[in-house]
Amino acid sequence: MNILNLLYNGARKAVSAYRFLILIWLVFLMLISVVALPLKAEFNSAFGHSMLQDSLTGGFDTEVFGDMGPVMSTIMSHLTTGSLLLLLFSVLLYSFFAGGLFAHFTSDYGTFRIHDYIKASAHHFFSFVAIGFVIAGMIILWAMLTFLIPIGILKSAESSAGVVAIVARVMAVIFLLGMPVLLLIADNARRWVTTTGTKKIFKSIGEGFHSTFTRLGRSYFVILIIMIVNLLLSWLMMRFTLQSVPEKGFMILLFFIMTQLLFIIKLWLKAWRYSVVTEIALHR
Repeated sequence: MNILNLLYNGARKAVSAYRFLILIWLVFLMLISVVALPLKAEFNSAFGHSMLQDSLTGGFDTEVFGDMGPVMSTIMSHLTTGSLLLLLFSVLLYSFFAGGLFAHFTSDYGTFRIHDYIKASAHHFFSFVAIGFVIAGMIILWAMLTFLIPIGILKSAESSAGVVAIVARVMAVIFLLGMPVLLLIADNARRWVTTTGTKKIFKSIGEGFHSTFTRLGRSYFVILIIMIVNLLLSWLMMRFTLQSVPEKGFMILLFFIMTQLLFIIKLWLKAWRYSVVTEIALHR
């Protein structure tokens, strides 16, 4: 099966998981609300109906926040704690829901219901968390090899800042080009867990290596295409969020709808990658 067919079949299977993607979106929306609503209350109590709100309408003003004194310290403390908790629970939830998605894509997904999805997610949760931590360690090691070591050597040789910047850009490209391999190893290990039911983490990762490198050619380019689409969407989301913050009224609702729609598309892209990996395994 060629690359276009793999992408198409994977996209079709990802669309079939729309109920599970909506469930994931709702859970993340509730999680974000738990963090965001107390922060909103803190900001409202700090700003009230004072002129501070008008001062911030034209953009970020550091003097405004500097004048808030201990109130700002409390807000920043809550923001930092909330962000860390949000990051932790996001990682755990992604691992949880990934188990259900892989089970869906490796089964007769026409009869796969919500309760089957939740059951499969819970069944594979700890295995997927362990695989995620191992792969995260591999990504950190890859980043050290591609960024820290070359740049450290250049700095020790007292190279100019321009040379260091050029090397950093080249290393960034090399890092990104290596990421599809690591993603394939992770996804093939997860696929192995869901298809065999094994709890042996390192055996699963070993099978992930084996599956990845026995058919690396087309699978690499398929995952690279999906990764590039994901990066472009992330860039668009960041630009939209930074440049389109509304002030009040209907535009706030429209902004909320657009950001949530972009988030759902990102969830679909993740499901697309998972389904493509299962398609590659089916058409060796």
